[in-house]
Amino acid sequence: MIELRDFIADLLERKGAAVEASEPDGLAVLAPAPVREAMGWPELARLGFGTERAPGALPIGLEGDWLDKFAALLADEGRWSEREVKPVADVPPPSDPERVLDRALDLPNAVWRFKGLSATYTRCLMLAFRYTAVSDERREGLIWLGFNLGTGAMVSDTFARQRPILTQMHDWKSPDRATRLATGAGWSAATLEARVRPLLDREVRESMEPFLRAMRRRLERDRNRVHAYHDDLRNTSLKRIAALAQAQGERAETDRRRETLRVEAIEREYRAKLDDLRHNYALRVTAEWVQALDRRSARQGSDAIAPASCATITCT
Repeated sequence: MIELRDFIADLLERKGAAVEASEPDGLAVLAPAPVREAMGWPELARLGFGTERAPGALPIGLEGDWLDKFAALLADEGRWSEREVKPVADVPPPSDPERVLDRALDLPNAVWRFKGLSATYTRCLMLAFRYTAVSDERREGLIWLGFNLGTGAMVSDTFARQRPILTQMHDWKSPDRATRLATGAGWSAATLEARVRPLLDREVRESMEPFLRAMRRRLERDRNRVHAYHDDLRNTSLKRIAALAQAQGERAETDRRRETLRVEAIEREYRAKLDDLRHNYALRVTAEWVQALDRRSARQGSDAIAPASCATITCT
């Protein structure tokens, strides 16, 4: 709960509240009017985050609607970040770039000539989506999608490996005007949606597959149990009807009518139970964009050897 307390303290201070740490694991908050209205607190509130709380402290945790209230207070802040990554050190260009290209290119029916080499910029867009799946149980997860806006290639796996390194970088800064011009305008909203939607659908399905398998097993188990129970009742009534088939008289007719109505009632109840199972196990999945990182970086030297973007080649 220490991390939650520190996050909320930082958020409240950014919203104009005066915050002071108190023991044990608490905060004393002097809240301005917007914060009081959003959170439903008095002007002076005490918040408790641990199992031991000061008298009169409000218990703050992951349960209840506290996270929704803090999310509403945070609004869209922190959802979009634009950063430039500078090279750690200048990497000298290759001494023989034509030899490097000769290894990278396979042009058996063409004659090419290397004309020049220059540094280039890369621009990557990282998008985070939170999905929520609700049926008889609830599952949540986080999906990261990454794109190289210059080449259109997916870089999700690369970004996943780089994330621990990026989180430790403290010298991030917003791109300057020259970097913005060099990296281009990026994709339009329509292009981004066309690329993201199918990929997000696939990633969510793959992430949820273990949960879906377990849910199908539970559904099959409950459906078999319901079928066995009602099938036994129905067979019992059908046997009684068969036994009364040759019987004569008003009493026998009454018994046959009663068992027939019972069979119809059992069948109706069976269909209703199946409808209940379909409703209980119906899966509702929602995906919400939560964060984006627009990362721009300059690349030099041997990293810039890419025939499609950094070298000018003439083929005849």
